[in-house]
Amino acid sequence: MEKITNNIRQVLEKYHVKFLHFVDISDLPEETIQAFPTAVLFGLPLPADFIRTINNNTPIRYNMFDLLEERMKRLADFVAAYLTFEGYKATSQSDEEQLLKQTYNETIFRSRLPHKTLALRAGLGWIGKNDLCNTNHYGCAISMCSILTDAPFKTVKCEPAPPKCGKCTACADVCPTAAISGKCWQMGVDRNELINPDKCILCLKCMAVCPFTKAKLRNR
Repeated sequence: MEKITNNIRQVLEKYHVKFLHFVDISDLPEETIQAFPTAVLFGLPLPADFIRTINNNTPIRYNMFDLLEERMKRLADFVAAYLTFEGYKATSQSDEEQLLKQTYNETIFRSRLPHKTLALRAGLGWIGKNDLCNTNHYGCAISMCSILTDAPFKTVKCEPAPPKCGKCTACADVCPTAAISGKCWQMGVDRNELINPDKCILCLKCMAVCPFTKAKLRNR
């Protein structure tokens, strides 16, 4: 598997992917993992100048965020196809593939296996009050995607890290629609207790104003 792992890493690095993890998901519910024991998770941080644009309250270049999200999805499709070519079973967790396989519910904005769940298992960080994965190296302004597979990669499985938000309410305070409740995440807390997805307008202010995101701008 070392050759396949290196090939995947080299392709992703060409598109500026900054993190790549192979995650053990074999103990998760069958309906969640679709009989796949392993997930491949990868992503990159949003550019510093884009985050500053959001923080400065100037018009947001949504095309930058959308472009990177689209890049992650297409790379997931590519890696899944590559693993299939190598003789393994694999499925991309891009939006299109999840809709096709009916593993994403557009009505309530829920995926059976969110990328951030994989991020917690990979040891990337914790879930913030804005319901985003807040990573140790980049804050929560990141773009991720994943693949499920039966390829025998060497995997990791970390315990979910507790949130480091403390008493900070920066994301809730800046939210223009009051979609963020300000409650801290913990195991068993449902997403809807943290945010109201019907109110969220995807303005991205909550990710840009996060102190952890600001502190990690130098890493971008």
